[in-house]
Amino acid sequence: MPIITVTTTVITRFDVPEGLSIDLVRHQALPDLSEDEQGTDAVLVLQDTAMNMVYLGSAEARSQSVGHSITEGEA
Repeated sequence: MPIITVTTTVITRFDVPEGLSIDLVRHQALPDLSEDEQGTDAVLVLQDTAMNMVYLGSAEARSQSVGHSITEGEA
C-alpha cells in the first residue's frame, strides 16, 4: 500500500522592533511554541479529520510531528 504525507505549513511574518535580536526572539518564543500542546493537537486533529473524510473514517496516521522554527528574512 502506498504511503502519503500530509504537510500543513503555517507561516507568519512579524516586524521586529528596534533593539530586539533574532537570537532573543528565538530564545523567548520557541519554548512557548513547543509547549503549546493544545495548538499542536489542533493542527493534527485538522489533518486527521480531513483524511478521515476521504478514507471514510478509516485513516490511521503512521506518525505525526510538528516543528517550529524562527528565521530571519523573507523566507
